[in-house]
Amino acid sequence: MVEVVHKDIEKFSDNLHAMAMEGSLKARSDDYGWFVSDKYILPYFIDKRLIFRKMVFMTGCLPRVEGVTPEDEKAFLDEVIDYVKKNMKEVDFIGKAQSVAVFNACPTGAECVPWGTYIIDLDKSEEEILASFEGKTRQGVRKGIKRGVTVETTDDIDLVYKVIKDTFERQNSPYMAQYDYFKNLYDNMKDHIKLYVAKADDEVQGVYIIAYDKESAYSWYSGSAARMVNGANNLLHYQIMVDMSKMGIKKFNLVGARLNVKPGTKYANINKFKLGFKPEIIEGYAFRYVFKPWKFALYNIAIKAYFKRKGMKYVDPIDQIKNNEYD
Repeated sequence: MVEVVHKDIEKFSDNLHAMAMEGSLKARSDDYGWFVSDKYILPYFIDKRLIFRKMVFMTGCLPRVEGVTPEDEKAFLDEVIDYVKKNMKEVDFIGKAQSVAVFNACPTGAECVPWGTYIIDLDKSEEEILASFEGKTRQGVRKGIKRGVTVETTDDIDLVYKVIKDTFERQNSPYMAQYDYFKNLYDNMKDHIKLYVAKADDEVQGVYIIAYDKESAYSWYSGSAARMVNGANNLLHYQIMVDMSKMGIKKFNLVGARLNVKPGTKYANINKFKLGFKPEIIEGYAFRYVFKPWKFALYNIAIKAYFKRKGMKYVDPIDQIKNNEYD
């Protein structure tokens, strides 16, 4: 049986996923919680915009016990959908979950698309981590070192935000969050977040926001200079992995993989870069569930008009994946 918990989630799990922690949810919305059953935990927040209420899952279904199956996950998700229908009637639709979320099943009646992620094993030495990369990626790390790129942690959330914002603007992406979100996230998650900056000749090359829990680190947000020094990005990733490994963290999740992308597109290039670290590819699903079709249609009209005024094109992520609408 599914219930919704609004506080003290720690009593249900002593090893909570970083993005399922209260600080992560609170930074997104003041309306959040966790669906809990005897087998799973599923964190959510409700995105409120004008008259619209979109539920978003922060992670996939987090098992509370060993030996769960895709059939168990589907049954749990069906219970979640039924609970929302009966008890959370203000919710108009469930949008695509955050990029880290990979589901092993889809609820009945959902629009389902392939989704995955890349996970790198960090349970090895600094030298072994580097040796596990593909040749070109190893060369990139060494070029970054030779070029004098430095990678260090920082407390300067303003700098990190600016670089990320500039990157999203260059890419004409509609998905950039506001400054308040980044500030709240950092303030609420300081024990589970590290900010990184890579520099060459005192010029910022790239930044990263890394979230972590007891077992895994997660690539949350990143940004880069318009023209990065050769190897800077490879070295930035490598140093993060080394640091996380030294902290006892066993896995680094590169967060999100659009499967079956068209060659030569932005997403294909992103996948190619990530694959250079020779990660394990985790494949599963993303989904959308619409409770109120007329509200969902109106939401899409409104958000498309909003981004069009800003010179951007908005396509619902599930539709983009489903229709292969890649830039």
